[in-house]
Amino acid sequence: LFQLLRYVKQISKANIIHFHDFSVMWFFLFSLYPLARILNKKVYITFHGWEGHVPPLKSIVLKRKICARLCRGNMCIGHFIEKWYRTKADIISYGGVHRRILIDDLEDYVVFIGRIAKDTGIIDYLKAWKSINEIYPNLKFIVCGDGPLKKQVIDLISKENLKNVYLKGFVSNPEKYIKKSRIVFTSGYLGILEAFSYKKSVISIYDNPLKKDYLEMLPNSKDMMWITQNTQEVVEAVKEAITDTTKAEKGYNYSLQNDWKKVKEDYYHLWTL
Repeated sequence: LFQLLRYVKQISKANIIHFHDFSVMWFFLFSLYPLARILNKKVYITFHGWEGHVPPLKSIVLKRKICARLCRGNMCIGHFIEKWYRTKADIISYGGVHRRILIDDLEDYVVFIGRIAKDTGIIDYLKAWKSINEIYPNLKFIVCGDGPLKKQVIDLISKENLKNVYLKGFVSNPEKYIKKSRIVFTSGYLGILEAFSYKKSVISIYDNPLKKDYLEMLPNSKDMMWITQNTQEVVEAVKEAITDTTKAEKGYNYSLQNDWKKVKEDYYHLWTL
């Protein structure tokens, strides 16, 4: 609210007010939103991600529907939002990435990018790692991220005596680890796109039907990456990904089609500019 007051002059001059996610709009529903309508501003919203509940809580679905109804238009990050939240999207996006300079001097490691939390699959990746490391004893596993399961991760590494695992904690620039890796474990759209942009083999895992749709409803996802549902499938995916170039090439081409210019054009189209 303090930030809102600081920028009230800029907000008063704006033609468009765009909220990022329902929680932000809901917070300002009785302050900024009425002001925007009084001042005849055009109001839009982008719906991001999910809240960790499967199926989504009815109260959250209702709030999202109310926010969508109060806006002139919306963008959904992922097709799964239309299915699971019953939101009719005006634009569907998967985010954007910069074009990358590709390198040949790769190092012998797999990198995990994401939060150390249940929905990112970190525990399953680590459980699969024991078998992976037996097959590829020189392969390293670098974990970039922090979160509520950090202690559980440390305990699992110790209990299972996992070799070649390196916990980096929160990393402000994970791209430096992605660009020299052989395989990327990640399950978020931005992480997937970042890995694609460096022409990496991507392996994702799901543990519920919403996350399955989150991954599989990304256009042509099965042609570009490995989508797994258990540790054994992760092991098999790594064995394929070590020598694969086809999926990585298709993922790279997809990233070229989803740069920041396209994101800008999507927003301009949504705003009818």
